[in-house]
Amino acid sequence: FGAAPMSYRIEVSFDGYIPVLGGIEQPLKVDMTLRVEERAASEAGQKRALSEITQFRLSVYDSATKSFSPFPIGLEAVREYFPTTTTTFSSRGKIIATDAVNRDVPFQLPGLHPQHLADMTFLLLEFPETPLEKGASWSYRRKFGDSEVVYTVTYSGAEEAGEVFNLVLKQEYEEYEDENRNPVGRDRAQTIVKTRVVGSGKVWFSAPTGRITRATVNAEGVSNVLSMEGVPQSKRTLKTTFLMEG
Repeated sequence: FGAAPMSYRIEVSFDGYIPVLGGIEQPLKVDMTLRVEERAASEAGQKRALSEITQFRLSVYDSATKSFSPFPIGLEAVREYFPTTTTTFSSRGKIIATDAVNRDVPFQLPGLHPQHLADMTFLLLEFPETPLEKGASWSYRRKFGDSEVVYTVTYSGAEEAGEVFNLVLKQEYEEYEDENRNPVGRDRAQTIVKTRVVGSGKVWFSAPTGRITRATVNAEGVSNVLSMEGVPQSKRTLKTTFLMEG
């Protein structure tokens, strides 16, 4: 990332069932700025980056005014749950270590987890060890909680904005909820929620600087709610739109 800090502007929109406050179906939007700065690595072949949120706004859609209204949460409150983080990674973008905290967030939104902000933003791509030619495809996996996200990438060539990579992601996981639709352990659960997420997007990468300059991802999660005996109860969907520009 070089000596000069780099800032990414990030927009994430949610439309559908959102697992906050016992579950709501109201569009939300997050706008934030993520500052990334290179740090000296302790071992050869490794890189380190410090990242911190410098601006944050959570907005809720108001059906009466047909517009988004800011939710009253300040930057300092956000930083309490998303503090400044140092991530160690290889030159191919493989994450080796992070000091990000594993903390429950009261406004937890899919894809926005304190331990995985780097995974979803400036380290979204992970390259293979072999040289790339146009049309080359490869896959990599990243651990998110008790599940894995599987990424498949295809190199589609160069554009004015940089080298372009098409991205497909898949994830499946199970969670447990109580009678109020709040996440709980299995011993207190009334229902099982099985979710499958499928998404696709494009990532623009600057070869001279070695960093992502732009990324877009559209994903849809479908959750099947079952009784503890496995009887279907209901179905939920959530569409997520992600945009990052640096």
